[in-house]
Amino acid sequence: MNCIPGLYMFWRDAEKQLNQFDQFLTNIEGIDVHFIHAKPKLKPGQKAKPIIIIHGWPGSVYEFHKIIPMLTDPTSHGGSSDDVFEVICPSIPGFGFSEAPHRKGFSVDNVARVMNKLMQRLGFKSYYAQGGDMGTAITVNMAIMFPDNVKGLHNNDLAQVSGKSFLYPMLANLWPSFFLPKEEERNALLGIGERIKFIITEMGYMYDFGTKPDSLAMALNDSPMGLASVILEKFSIWTNRNWRNFKDGGLTQAYSMDDLLTNVMIYWVNGNIASSVRLFKEEFGENAKGYHFEYSSRVPFGYACFPYEFMATSDWLMKIFHPRILHFTYFNDGGHFPAFQVPSLLAQDIREFVRKVEAL
Repeated sequence: MNCIPGLYMFWRDAEKQLNQFDQFLTNIEGIDVHFIHAKPKLKPGQKAKPIIIIHGWPGSVYEFHKIIPMLTDPTSHGGSSDDVFEVICPSIPGFGFSEAPHRKGFSVDNVARVMNKLMQRLGFKSYYAQGGDMGTAITVNMAIMFPDNVKGLHNNDLAQVSGKSFLYPMLANLWPSFFLPKEEERNALLGIGERIKFIITEMGYMYDFGTKPDSLAMALNDSPMGLASVILEKFSIWTNRNWRNFKDGGLTQAYSMDDLLTNVMIYWVNGNIASSVRLFKEEFGENAKGYHFEYSSRVPFGYACFPYEFMATSDWLMKIFHPRILHFTYFNDGGHFPAFQVPSLLAQDIREFVRKVEAL
């Protein structure tokens, strides 16, 4: 097997970290779906809340190895005994340890259907859903398609934008005191020009993968150095856009190299970079239904707004797509991978959101 020297030296330790959680394969719609199932140790009379958390690209289930214990054992991580979760963390079909789909047109609405079937198979008629990146698009589709099953939806990234999503921030930049009375809104939404410039600069990968995914993917599948280069660059710029000015990309300011390379290795050992980026093509192809582009969700909704996410938003903008928004938090730290970078902040926000839903 071709590999860069020393790439596998730490893999056994990474396996131990992954294997601290129970993991399973189940066949749904002809696809072997991998998932972590982390059950808490419950005291008599205590009940756990089921939650499915879904990664995106170029992430994996490894993104959640720090936040899962925070959800299953909250009293050891700043939560209360009422905050206990039973966590289901699947690999998206075509990612990680899940089998790739066998047909064209398997877009995020299809993934949403498979994930809901997974939760039903595990006996969860009602559950919470959380996601970022592609996980946002998947969980939003789950909420729209299966509102009787999704008890509450929590996201940390946008899957739905409208003209207002761009118009309002532009107007707010002209008249901030009128449009943005709250300081946290001004901090999040001002500087729209710089954000648009960043999005234009950084979204080239999406156009490439959304139109001709196999061209670049074949090269990445053949080169561990090339694969690591592409993935690590995303973990740099998407964690903090200012890190593009650093010679080392600022990576070790938020992550350890072992953690970063473990995520890369999950793509490499499974040989699924091509099948993972194929989801972009299917999502933007003619066969994609794109429920999240056409409909609003009707389930209770919570949002964690991290400052270095691609697009900023506000609670009143989110109401366009989530009329039942219950919870919205502005943070001072964090980017596109909060479960990996700032897991304690994300875990606490999930707990606070779920408490509000339960209070209903």
